[in-house]
Amino acid sequence: MSNTYFKLMENAKPNPLLEEAIIFCNGPRALDLGAGPLNDARFLSEKGFSVIAVDKSDNIIELAKATKNIVPVVCLFNEYDFPTHYFDLINSQWSLPFNDPLSFRRVFKSMKASLKSDGILCITLYGTRDDWAQMKQASMTFLTRKDVNDLLSGMEIIKFQEKEEDIQRLDKKEMKHWHVFYILARMLKA
Repeated sequence: MSNTYFKLMENAKPNPLLEEAIIFCNGPRALDLGAGPLNDARFLSEKGFSVIAVDKSDNIIELAKATKNIVPVVCLFNEYDFPTHYFDLINSQWSLPFNDPLSFRRVFKSMKASLKSDGILCITLYGTRDDWAQMKQASMTFLTRKDVNDLLSGMEIIKFQEKEEDIQRLDKKEMKHWHVFYILARMLKA
């Protein structure tokens, strides 16, 4: 993640989907994948969660020192050792699709296995009509609605919103067509 992105996002509010998600949580353990400038991780910490914040940028180490209950882990998602049935909440906003399709599927399977029964998954994924999909970004994963539904098997869907819109990118002057899935889901009891 670029330093420019960190600067642009360093004082951003927590993701609104995450604010919804915590209402459904029954425990204090959270994983924030693609934690970036720790906005969501800090929000979770302030709400009483113990947070493991995973990001490929070592900037999170210094940022985490200023907040209680955040353990920074610097690695790629496919390198993270997901504990089994451990988290009450897994949050990943705007970052999961930055895995190639093979890594993405492994990471998603590991994420689901890492949730406790009744654990909440709070994620955004990119659809196949996103501008980046049209540019054939092989290092990213883009999904159809059916793909997303298949990934969520074994989960109760709390919120599933598919949205397409043209919005100016944060770090550029140009417009981008976004095709995004906003998802809240609960792991069903085994």
